[in-house]
Amino acid sequence: MEYIKFTLENYRGIVGPIEIGIGDNRKSPVCLIGNNESGKTTILKGIELVARLCRGDKIKNSELASCRPKKGIEFTGNICLGAELLVKKNDWVSEENDEDEDEDIEAAKKTVKAQKNIIKIKFVFEYKRSALVNKNTEIVGLDNSLKDTVLSVIKDKSPDVLYLDDFGFTVPEVIRIARDGQDHEDALLRSKQNKFWQLVLEDLLKGAELKDRKKKKQGTHNLPSSWFTPYKLFDELITSWANNNEGDQAAVRQRIGWMNQFINDNITKDWDNISGLKSSFDRFEIRLITDNRDDRFDDYEIKVFEKGNEFALSERSKGCQWFFCFKIQTQIRGYRDDQKTVFLLDEPASNLHIYPQEKILKNLIKLAKTNRVIYSTHAPHLIDVNNIDDCLVVENKKLRETDNADIKVGLIKKALQEKNNTQALEPFLERCFISAINPKQMSWKKVWNGMKNIAVVTAMVDKITKIGNNIL
Repeated sequence: MEYIKFTLENYRGIVGPIEIGIGDNRKSPVCLIGNNESGKTTILKGIELVARLCRGDKIKNSELASCRPKKGIEFTGNICLGAELLVKKNDWVSEENDEDEDEDIEAAKKTVKAQKNIIKIKFVFEYKRSALVNKNTEIVGLDNSLKDTVLSVIKDKSPDVLYLDDFGFTVPEVIRIARDGQDHEDALLRSKQNKFWQLVLEDLLKGAELKDRKKKKQGTHNLPSSWFTPYKLFDELITSWANNNEGDQAAVRQRIGWMNQFINDNITKDWDNISGLKSSFDRFEIRLITDNRDDRFDDYEIKVFEKGNEFALSERSKGCQWFFCFKIQTQIRGYRDDQKTVFLLDEPASNLHIYPQEKILKNLIKLAKTNRVIYSTHAPHLIDVNNIDDCLVVENKKLRETDNADIKVGLIKKALQEKNNTQALEPFLERCFISAINPKQMSWKKVWNGMKNIAVVTAMVDKITKIGNNIL
């Protein structure tokens, strides 16, 4: 199952319905540009809320109250949050019993198939004088008797949607994993941070395994469904292997070695490439702590090494820390399952220099080939002018500061033809200018030297004019 569209109506500053499409076999990220207070974060948070509702989260009335349109003290009307999902054949299969599909499942499959395997779901919250009086879930074209069946499928199979506005987090001193896979009465094991890092280790092992499969030309089409079960692969190849094959620690060390090679290929080397210099450290290393006296657990640590000395990630530059967190929560996170995870990134890489931002854009484009990416930005170097139909302008159409918000979303081409929108489009226009004068991303020293030649400057102006004509 995958998301192909989100709709928001009467949500905070959004009055008329807006749509954000991410389907149609899209292979590039959706970029939102606009002024401060234009509504970019509102859109991302609204999409996150739709996904939570699809997952069956219980939203408190107090949280819903904060979603009401900003129309003075009282609001009477409906908040409508919707999505369209593309259903795949194996989404209908029950994990408990793959062969025994009941009549309701068959009827729901038939109805959805007739709608080109698309489910259109809408969550409606009715307000009267700012009081919630009714809430309802609607599924277009579906008999009401089948609604619970389809909702159950959506809850179980809809992809994760992750809203990320700050990639900063702390690498813990210890990551604890139970050897028997059980949830023991242990504060560290049960902590939210530890569970997060357990899954990070799993993601790293899956990424290393996929890389090894590609190297051996085995492909990924025959991966078992259990491979995508959280903690399953790590348990089979490391934790339970160590328990069931006593004395064969060489195999465990080898697999941890794969993970270390993978993390350094995808983070350390990429950071060297982005920074343009040899990294301020030699490598990351995941290690099994051998002096753990509690035989119920295996404890791991992640260290940063420089010339044989150990350091914490917090001792590296802020940009390096951000990049590590970015890779862990996007590219590495993308190995977790076979669904198209939707990443909602609120102004990523805003603390990085120009050249690293251009590299981050390439990372986002790469991530969008296997997942779905929606991100907001003010940075020209994070805008892909080669995919302008996936670059949307977000504007607050209110005329005065005291007016109610009225957030609209439109295509770049249309926005360029309208008046009084130059400020919102400035990052895009600046990106067009940069692309015209430096299409091959040469060092700016060479570009500056070339601009001393009037013929070169004339050619640049011609390129900029052609880009503008093509857009309009």
